[in-house]
Amino acid sequence: MSKSLTPRARLEALLALINSAAHDAISEYERVGDVPSIDTVHPLDATSASLTLNKAVRVMEGACEQLITTLAPPAHTLVKRSFGHLEPTCIEVVIEANVAGMLAEHPDGLSLADIGAKAGICPDKLGQFMRFLATNSCFKEVRKDVFQNNRLSSRLVANTHLANIFMHTSRDLHFPGAYAWLTDPKLGLSESPNQPPFLWNIKGAKQSTYFEWLKDNPDREAFFGSAMLGLNEAFGDSDKLAQNYPFDRLPKGATFCDVGGGIGCTCVSIATTYPLHVTLQDQPSLREESQHLFDTRCPEAVRAKRIDIVPIDFLKESPVKDQDIYYLRHIVHDWTDSDAILILKNVCAAMKPESRVLLHEEVLRSTDPTEPSMAPEPLPANYGAGSLPSYQVDLTMLNLFNSRERSLTEFRALGLAAGLEFVKLWDLGHQFLVEFKISSPGKMVAEL
Repeated sequence: MSKSLTPRARLEALLALINSAAHDAISEYERVGDVPSIDTVHPLDATSASLTLNKAVRVMEGACEQLITTLAPPAHTLVKRSFGHLEPTCIEVVIEANVAGMLAEHPDGLSLADIGAKAGICPDKLGQFMRFLATNSCFKEVRKDVFQNNRLSSRLVANTHLANIFMHTSRDLHFPGAYAWLTDPKLGLSESPNQPPFLWNIKGAKQSTYFEWLKDNPDREAFFGSAMLGLNEAFGDSDKLAQNYPFDRLPKGATFCDVGGGIGCTCVSIATTYPLHVTLQDQPSLREESQHLFDTRCPEAVRAKRIDIVPIDFLKESPVKDQDIYYLRHIVHDWTDSDAILILKNVCAAMKPESRVLLHEEVLRSTDPTEPSMAPEPLPANYGAGSLPSYQVDLTMLNLFNSRERSLTEFRALGLAAGLEFVKLWDLGHQFLVEFKISSPGKMVAEL
């Protein structure tokens, strides 16, 4: 249909989408309070966004970017993108200097002279970084050389999980030499997790996986762990799962197993929302931290003996048997197809006939008309810029693990190879749940 639209009609359709999605977002804020202001913190900023808000933002991002790219001269757009590296650099500087932390103690504003003195940085030079960010709606210059926090900058206090996302990305997620790696006759064709671009770019790094490298670099491992918690907070993955999958339909005494669940944030969300018996499975080294989290965040579930911690190496062994739900969040995307199938086979071996597997992942959407969640026209079928985070993570998986994100078709193929049958795709706004059950023998033969 969109191919038949005239250029003018396409632009008008984009404007209509922006208007409609913006009003959806406004209505969602007004459902619980006031609409936000860029200048001040909003009460909902510390909570995960609702599914309705996520979907509205996805449409707005896709439509706004397409509208601007259509109307701006191409050279303008491309030159602007060529300087995209500067914003993360500026954010890293203000986090290292803890500018947001200083301004939190001075709500009326603080001068560059005072900020620079506290940070040990030349005020004039620091001001260049601050004004770059303020121009892009992060910090506010209330008068010459005096800055306040605003809605964005207030979240950049040093040593918080959200701030550590930037510290992790600025140190480990740059992708220099991508073309040279891709065209290397050996590395460019390799699917080994021991030969990712990330390690190839580190002089003297031994051949190993990214996780093995982290163990040898505890400072980076700390940033990685904190950043993962920050991403969970930012996108509300655990809350989205609890709010949007029908756990309330499970029978009394139902069980939930989080395979590779880290320290257990998702288990906390599930255990405090539903009366399920929850099992966390990950490396033995995380047990003490997990137990502390459970004792602190869900003591009632601990006292009721509804939470277990069981170590696992999911490449070598199956999780605990006969659980109703097996949940794997951001696990499969770390691994090549062969290892991903092995992990899923190990899960399948533990399942009972009624069990379900939930893969919480990015799902790359294409123009394939058989795939669900197609975007409203005239947006691309994958929402364009509205789904950019999925493709950012896709390249990050290539960089760190020599792996990738997958389409629904590719997830279904992995499941089939592991003895699992696709059930449903759950749209969580930012990411998806891919639900599987054990394949019936007849179904497997038919698909083969």
